[in-house]
Amino acid sequence: MKKQLSILLLIYISIPTFSQNTFYIDGLFSGVNLTNTQIIAQDPKIGLSGELAFRYQLPYEKLSVGTLFNMGSFTEYPIDQRSFNNLSFYKTGLQIHYSLLKSLDDEFEISFLGEAGYTWAQKDSSYIIPDGSYTMIKYGSSWSYSSEDIKEYNLYKGKGLSFLGAIRLRYSFFFIECSYEIFSPNMASDDYIVHNPSKKIQLDRFNFGGGISRVLKF
Repeated sequence: MKKQLSILLLIYISIPTFSQNTFYIDGLFSGVNLTNTQIIAQDPKIGLSGELAFRYQLPYEKLSVGTLFNMGSFTEYPIDQRSFNNLSFYKTGLQIHYSLLKSLDDEFEISFLGEAGYTWAQKDSSYIIPDGSYTMIKYGSSWSYSSEDIKEYNLYKGKGLSFLGAIRLRYSFFFIECSYEIFSPNMASDDYIVHNPSKKIQLDRFNFGGGISRVLKF
């Protein structure tokens, strides 16, 4: 009985404290460079990504933690701008935001971010006939035709843990961010079409972009 009363007392005490806490919602748009990979041949390997994060300011004011969702894409056109390969990423995970330097009025801040996430990666391939009336899709070493809309065909897919470190500079609610992400999943091909064994592929990414950080107080 004493244990239950203690828990209820802690909850009661924490309610007014929690109501004064601060939350942040961050939106980030980045240009991304794949630093080394065997499945995208285009050089430079440039893509785009977007991220949405929701974090909570801990009582220790320099530190906040939260969750995030990120998605990115890289596209290359190796055959007369008509065939394309597309590499997509989807990530969800946890973020730690540590304030290194902040002005007294909170207008300027330099911070470090660390992220640990679970990332899904997938490579697709398609081919468009020049007159636009047909779609030609590659199956292994052969091509097939379709009069339907373009359909992306999955060539490789994989998933695994990824880790990111970043430096963010914020002025008011705008910020710029530079980060590096480590991700080396086992990518398996679809054996019905492409008879290649599963292999580990390095999909590390360098990100540079900007966004908006807004304070939500409850």
